Amino acid sequence: MPSETARDDHNICRQQEEEGEFEHKWVYESIAERLPLLSHLPRRYNVLAQLILMELIGIALGRYFDLEIRTVLFGSIVILTTILWSILALELGPIIRDFKPSRSLSESLILKRYRKRLFSPRHLEMAPGVVIFVLSFAYLNNWMPWETSLLVTWFGDQANPVVLFLVYLLHWDVSYRMGLGIWVTSVSLVRSIMFRIELGWRRKLEYTPLHDLNGLRNIDSKFFLFGLFSLLLIPVFITDTLLTSFLLLYSLYIVCVSFLSLHLIGGIPWLPPDIHSLVEEGMFAHVGTADDRRMPHVTPVAYVFDGHSVYFQTSVGSKKVRNIQQNPRIAFLIDVRDPDDVMKNKAVLITGRARIFGWRDVLPNMIKLFRVWALFHDKYPEYVQEYITGRRRLPEAWQLTPLIRRVPIEVIPETMVFWQEARHIALPV
Repeated sequence: MPSETARDDHNICRQQEEEGEFEHKWVYESIAERLPLLSHLPRRYNVLAQLILMELIGIALGRYFDLEIRTVLFGSIVILTTILWSILALELGPIIRDFKPSRSLSESLILKRYRKRLFSPRHLEMAPGVVIFVLSFAYLNNWMPWETSLLVTWFGDQANPVVLFLVYLLHWDVSYRMGLGIWVTSVSLVRSIMFRIELGWRRKLEYTPLHDLNGLRNIDSKFFLFGLFSLLLIPVFITDTLLTSFLLLYSLYIVCVSFLSLHLIGGIPWLPPDIHSLVEEGMFAHVGTADDRRMPHVTPVAYVFDGHSVYFQTSVGSKKVRNIQQNPRIAFLIDVRDPDDVMKNKAVLITGRARIFGWRDVLPNMIKLFRVWALFHDKYPEYVQEYITGRRRLPEAWQLTPLIRRVPIEVIPETMVFWQEARHIALPV
C-alpha cells in the first residue's frame, strides 16, 4: 500500500484514541451499566433482567391498585417494546466503536464524523426524545386544544399518583428511544449519502473495508427492525386517532430512511476499483477446498460477483460439496494472463468461508438467490442456454436442476491477496 495512506490511517487512529471517541456512550447505555446489581450482568442478561423486573413491578402495581387487566396488558406491551428497542440500541454501540480506518482518507473522515455525531459528548441524541416527550405529555394532560380521554381509558377518573409517576417514567423511556431512532436513522442516511458522493473520488487501492460496510449494513438493518417494533404500540393507543397516526408515521419514517440508507450502502464496492473490475469481469476461477483430513482439492468453476460475495454452482454430489460440509474454509482464485506478455498478469485470491444453499435456505434468501440466478443468466447466457436445451446430453450431475442436482455456494471473503504485474498486495477485508 502507498506509505501516505498508511500514515493517514495511523494518524486517524491515534487522533481518535486521543479524543477518546471510543469511550463516548449514550445516556441509556451509561445508566444501564450503572444500575445496582444489574450492572454486573452481561449486556443481554442486563436487558433481560430489566424486562423481568419492570414486568414484575407492573403486575404488582396492577394488583395493589386494582387496575384493569387491559391496563396491565398495555403496560406489558410498552415495556416489551422498550426492551426490544434497548437490545437493538445496546448492540449498536460496539459496532460503531469497532470501525477501522478506511483505505480512503475522505471515507475515514466520514466514519469519524458519523461516530462523533452519534456519540456526541453533548448527547444530541436526546433532543428528538425531549421534543416527543414534551409534546406527548402536554397532549395526554389536555394542555393542548385537543381533548383526549386516553389516561381516563387506562386508569379511570382517579388515577393514583404513584401509578401516574411510573407511567410518566415509562413515557420518558419510550420517548427517549423513539428520539434515538430518529437521530440514528437520520445521521445514518447522511453518512450513506456522503459515502456515495465520495465514491466517485476514489483513487487506486482506496477502499472501505468489508468489515465496516457489513457493520454499516448491520446498523441500518437493526433500525429497520426498530421501526417495525414501534408498531407493537398501536394496540395501546388504538383508541386515540392522533397518537395512532403519529406511531404509523414514525414507523414509516424509520423504516423508509433505514431502507434508503441500506440501499445506498449496498451499492458501495468494498474493493479498490482495479480489483473490483477484475473480480466482476473475470469469467472463470479455481476453487480450493479440503476435507476433514486436510486433503486439498482444486477445480475450475464459472462464478458471479454481486458486489459483496462470489457465487458458483456445483453438483450436490461433487467433491467440493462434501469437502465444504466437512470443512467450510475455502480459497477462490481468479487469474487473468496475457499470452503475449507474461508480465501483464492480474490475479486475486479470496480466502474465507463457504456457505451451501439448500432447501431450508430458499425462503429467507429468496431475493439473494434470484439475484444470483439473474447474474448467472446475464454473464453466461449461451452457457446457461446450452445447459437448458442440451440437458439430456449432459451427465446427470451436470443438469441444471436447482437445489436438486446443483446447488449455489457463496464464498464469504475474509482475506484477499491481489497480484498485478509481479506485485502482490494483501488486503484485510
